[in-house]
Amino acid sequence: MEWINILRNFMLQWVKEIPEEKGDTHFFGFTGFYALLAVILLFVGIYFFLKIPVIPFDTDLWYHLNSGRYIIETKSLPVDSFFSFISPSRPWTDYFWLFQVLVYKVYSFADYYGLISLRTLLYFGVMVVILLYMLKASKKTSAGLYMIGCFVLYFLFIQGRFSNIRPHMFTYFFMILTIYLFEFNIRKTLYVLPFLAVLWANFHGITYPVLLLIVFSYCVEFIVTHIESRTLPEKKVILYYCGIVLSLGTLLLSPHGLRLLSIPFVSTQYASLYINELKGMEIGSLFSLQVFQGIPADWTLFNVLLLLVACSFLASCANRNIRISHFLMCVGGAYLLTRGVRFRYEFALLSLPLLMDNIPLFAFPQSDTWKKVICILALSVLMIMPIAVIKNSLHALPKYPFSPGALPEGIALFLNQVSPGGKVLNHPNNGGYLQWMLYPKHKIFMDMEIPFLFKDKDFFTVANAFGNEETLRKVLAQYHPSFITVSLQNKAFKGIISKFTNYRLIFFDNGEALYGDITTLPDLISRYKLKAIDPFEDLEGKQIDSLITERGKEAILNDVSKVLHYYKDSIVGNQIMAAICQKEGRYYDGMSYADRLIRGFPEQAPGYRIKGDALYKLKMFNNAKKHYEMALDRSGEKQRKEIYRRMGVLFIEMREYGKAYRYAAKAIDLFSSDSTYMDIYELGSAALLSGRRREAETALKMGFEKIPESDTVWKENYKKLFVVLAGLDKKN
Repeated sequence: MEWINILRNFMLQWVKEIPEEKGDTHFFGFTGFYALLAVILLFVGIYFFLKIPVIPFDTDLWYHLNSGRYIIETKSLPVDSFFSFISPSRPWTDYFWLFQVLVYKVYSFADYYGLISLRTLLYFGVMVVILLYMLKASKKTSAGLYMIGCFVLYFLFIQGRFSNIRPHMFTYFFMILTIYLFEFNIRKTLYVLPFLAVLWANFHGITYPVLLLIVFSYCVEFIVTHIESRTLPEKKVILYYCGIVLSLGTLLLSPHGLRLLSIPFVSTQYASLYINELKGMEIGSLFSLQVFQGIPADWTLFNVLLLLVACSFLASCANRNIRISHFLMCVGGAYLLTRGVRFRYEFALLSLPLLMDNIPLFAFPQSDTWKKVICILALSVLMIMPIAVIKNSLHALPKYPFSPGALPEGIALFLNQVSPGGKVLNHPNNGGYLQWMLYPKHKIFMDMEIPFLFKDKDFFTVANAFGNEETLRKVLAQYHPSFITVSLQNKAFKGIISKFTNYRLIFFDNGEALYGDITTLPDLISRYKLKAIDPFEDLEGKQIDSLITERGKEAILNDVSKVLHYYKDSIVGNQIMAAICQKEGRYYDGMSYADRLIRGFPEQAPGYRIKGDALYKLKMFNNAKKHYEMALDRSGEKQRKEIYRRMGVLFIEMREYGKAYRYAAKAIDLFSSDSTYMDIYELGSAALLSGRRREAETALKMGFEKIPESDTVWKENYKKLFVVLAGLDKKN
């Protein structure tokens, strides 16, 4: 086994045993200065979470709210898919019922403001316990800079998982609190753990194996340590551990009892193919190190953490001082990683003891001056990084306290006002929100509670119904839904549903389109059927102008007025109305629609762009420039080119010709076949006005080649500029 000794000697060259330093007050220790920095970060985190609105990254929050409402109103737990029209109904063990009751009560009392406060409180609780853990661990080491680095790493990494208000927030708090108690106060663990176990089983019962892993790890360490040392532990300590093990029986103190035990072991083999957070780890992602504008990506943060855990593990092996409990928890966390990428956060928390107890040599302070300078620079970067992340996240925030994004908010409002009730065929992605908004008046097909409520076959059926004509035909024949709601991104569905002539397009919002069955609700469908607007089209800017010209203002107004009557925040509806106002010279009326978009969707560009157009027409150029710049800041590359073009024209009016040319050059690709001779004329004009004679001549010659023989007007426009260029040549 000589190779083992060689490996050990190699590792000992860059790791050393952690020094014991009682009452450490060294500048590079974690106490004092570093602890103060960590506390400041905690309050920065509180500020961050209080400022961030509820954003629908998924719709799980709303199915929790709906179940909480059901429990409160019926005074019973749901036992099946009560909100779904799937037949037969699917049996259900609601393993997070207490979380659902809590969030519904908080929402009932304080709306989304209360949910934001709850999220902030739980994040603060998790980070406080992590900080306390590190402060306790710092008594054994002088590697304070390393500790603050780890704290920043956890601060940023855990932050991303708290964007969604879901029961895992409580799981993380219970996890880190349990570990902290075992590490530093076994007596309190005996008294606190039974209550933690009861809460854990009812807030997020499916994760109870994590609690078992933690308790098992520390109990095994206790037994093995005393067997190896051949010493008998104190009687009271034995009683503590026996009491702790017995207290795990409180996990069964839930309405589900023994039924809860099998839930974590339901197969997610197929669900992992279509639910991102259940997908397995890809080897390539473990080598991802991406930093954009000083902000590390989520996978980068995890990979740095994973690297540090690996270094700590090697340091432990070299020093032969790894604790059994720390090793077992880390291995358990690594196993969870194989079950899905969502378990990265459980791994991070389970690995914290190993990370703090076995610190690599490079983490310790150095006596050389230049190495101290490097430490100070590293500290500066560590403190700037979370500030940069938070500043970037707070830029162009969505509507506070809740932003619907692409949720079918308008469709839910419309159905609740005009529909007598019925079945709504939906894609599961938005099922959580739809059931919250529509139940009990309407029932939906399903949500994303797979595979613990609905089955893989259910998802397969409905997902294919929105993309396959035969599957849709079978679903409609079996259930006869009164309504079908479909994502506007699913443009192929328009062709599929056209084969079923009894379904007509009757409404749309910012995320989905709604079809109704005219045979079931003939009066309603006839009244609200849309005739002129196709919401699956990419309607913006020039496309809206073309739509109005092609289909007529009256027909367009008839459709838009219906949509805006029930959903005033329709992005397309407000853009169309603003475009009509601008065509008619009613610029102040147009700005009212723009202001509505800005209030409803402050993170999106259309409202600012439309208001900039109106202000330009009113010759309020500085204010128009301000709104165009805000639109640019919120636009993708495709939308930016149109705004660049408008800003180019604006700066010509402002007689800032250099800026006019720069923006025109950004907007118009001289060599693109998509650039029209009218666009190139603008570019050539801006170049000429800014004194760029050569650029102007090149652009105009190329643009002239694109003019059709029949368009004599534009030929004359070009020729006039050629005369100006010729005059400039003579002067030179």
